Amino acid sequence: MDKNHFLQKSEPISAALHLIGLVFSVVGFVFLMIFTKEQGTLLHLIGFVFFGLALIFLYFFSTIYHFFPKKSKFKKILQQMDHVMIYIFMASTYTPICLTMDNRICGWALLGLVWMFALTGMVIKIKKIEIKEWASVAMYTVFGMLIILAINPIMQWLPKDGVGWLYGGGSFYLIGVIFFILEEYGPKRIYYGFHEIWHLFVMAGSFSHGWLMMRYVLQA
Repeated sequence: MDKNHFLQKSEPISAALHLIGLVFSVVGFVFLMIFTKEQGTLLHLIGFVFFGLALIFLYFFSTIYHFFPKKSKFKKILQQMDHVMIYIFMASTYTPICLTMDNRICGWALLGLVWMFALTGMVIKIKKIEIKEWASVAMYTVFGMLIILAINPIMQWLPKDGVGWLYGGGSFYLIGVIFFILEEYGPKRIYYGFHEIWHLFVMAGSFSHGWLMMRYVLQA
């Protein structure tokens, strides 16, 4: 197959970026489990297993999805799994925070809300319910901003640096969404474009929250 033809039909830079993310996620998960065994509680363990495995599978499916040519018979299935994993990962990022924060009532209420939100999004993707692209982006954005509902308990629970990593990671995702939207209007390049920039911000956001879990949530 002609190289340029293959590149036009797949997204090798996006695949490579998320392959890097996958490797770092696996390594980070191993260290997180080691530190949790030494310092954490059962709730830490449960929350971090959700977060770590969801992050690994998010990057795994994204890597494969972006590597396969667009006309591959597996592309649609992989795209569906990629989108479903976004909802699972977002809810799993909330999970360790909700399970271990000092305000248990607020934590459990937020946990129930985010997983109901995630299940709704997953059903939409699995059942292939047609919604506008802007509505899908809006759902992800609102989902990510639900943390604002618990801002006061979180600020009382985490140190300022921890809150900074929490909202800093969220900011990376939100800025990335801008580039995701711009992808529709930007130049179509073979090797890179707004979509790849979006992936870089996703990586920055997920790594920020990974550090948040290991350095602050585990210690809180």
